[in-house]
Amino acid sequence: MISSSVQYTMFRLAATWYSWVGLLWYARVYTGGNWPFIIERAHRKYGKLAFDKSLGAVRNGESHTWVPILLGTIYSASVVLLKKHLRILEKALPWLAPKKALEEMAQHQAATLERVQRRIQRDETMERTDLLTHPTRSGKLNPAELANNAQLLPTAGAETSATTLTAITYLLATHPGCRARLDDEVRSAFDSTEQITATAAGPQQLPYLNAVLEEALRIFPPSPLGPPRVSPGETVDVHNIPRGIYVACDTYSLQPNPSNAPSPRSFHPERWLQAEKPYTAPFSIGPRACLGINLAYMELRIALAKIVYALDWEIVGGGGV
Repeated sequence: MISSSVQYTMFRLAATWYSWVGLLWYARVYTGGNWPFIIERAHRKYGKLAFDKSLGAVRNGESHTWVPILLGTIYSASVVLLKKHLRILEKALPWLAPKKALEEMAQHQAATLERVQRRIQRDETMERTDLLTHPTRSGKLNPAELANNAQLLPTAGAETSATTLTAITYLLATHPGCRARLDDEVRSAFDSTEQITATAAGPQQLPYLNAVLEEALRIFPPSPLGPPRVSPGETVDVHNIPRGIYVACDTYSLQPNPSNAPSPRSFHPERWLQAEKPYTAPFSIGPRACLGINLAYMELRIALAKIVYALDWEIVGGGGV
């Protein structure tokens, strides 16, 4: 369990890196000063960003052994969260979460601690900064506290982006008109994939691509559960929320609400090109919103633009893509 004070400290220390200025500065260092920044070199290696050591998945053309462990951890964490929504499930938890999934959660924790310890030992010899640079050098968190927070980095930074891109692939395959419009925008803007950079794929340069991205995040938020909060004891809309009660606003329940977007179940990217846009919060809102929102958008824009530029796909007989 991570205390709220430790979470707050980690959030403040990492916030500088995750800002737009921090991301662009890191991209400049990482690419040797090339402009426009070829930032996907950094994004393809999230292990490098988090622990200054690549997992080698892109180089080797196969998933790292850590990936299935991460998937099991995500499942276990989701089941654990259920008991906070329905206390009656607490006693049934051992039967809801398979033994293997719980073992994978423990393996993930151990692997994260090992990588954080090795990362701390290399700190003074590192040529670049990464997500743990400021938290490590601040001296405000011990290795165990760093590892507890770092467990979220590969999960939140990789699996959520993969889920979003999977949803977009399906939505475009089932909406050929949207796919044709996106093809035209992306393929007319670039002559090669090397030209697709963080700046070139921005919302001003590729407005329809960003509309597709926002609409996919609205329909299929990669993190459907709301981030947990503990009530300080407040009244919300005449309802008294006692102190200490776990509260959350589930993203998946919020975004399909017709009051937030007409025809909420329909994939309609054009709604994001209008003056009045839908209300969504796939990354939550406020000062405790997702710390990696800027990184996620940059990663998704580059990846989606390159996929659309280089590939064609369609629904096949069995319903797959």
